[in-house]
Amino acid sequence: MTVSSAWQKEIFSAIQPDEGKIVSADGQRLAVYRDEKGRLQAVSPVCTHLGCMVEWNNAEKHWDCKCHGSLFKPDGEPFAGPASEPLERKIVDEEEAPDESSRSQAAAQSRAGGRSS
Repeated sequence: MTVSSAWQKEIFSAIQPDEGKIVSADGQRLAVYRDEKGRLQAVSPVCTHLGCMVEWNNAEKHWDCKCHGSLFKPDGEPFAGPASEPLERKIVDEEEAPDESSRSQAAAQSRAGGRSS
C-alpha cells in the first residue's frame, strides 16, 4: 500500500522527528515513525505474535505490544518478546502526493478497464 494524499501529508507533517504515532490513512491504521533526519518509516500496527495493536513508547523510542510484551524497533524489527517476525512495512510518500486531476484521471482509467483515452 502506498499512502499519498494531501490530507495525509498533513497527518504525517504533525509527526515530529524521533516521534511515533498510530495514524489512519487510506482506511488503514499505520504505525508511523519520523527519524531524526525527518524520514518517515511506516509499519503495520498489528503485532506479528498474536495480532494485538502496538503502541509507541515515547520514553524508550520503540513500538510496544501490551498483550504479551513484544518490542519492536521504529522500523518494525522485533528485539524482545515472543514476536519473532517484523511488523509489516508500509510505504508512505509524503513528498509526491498526487494532485486532484491525476487522481481523477487514474479513477477514470480504472473504470475504463485500464485503457487510456
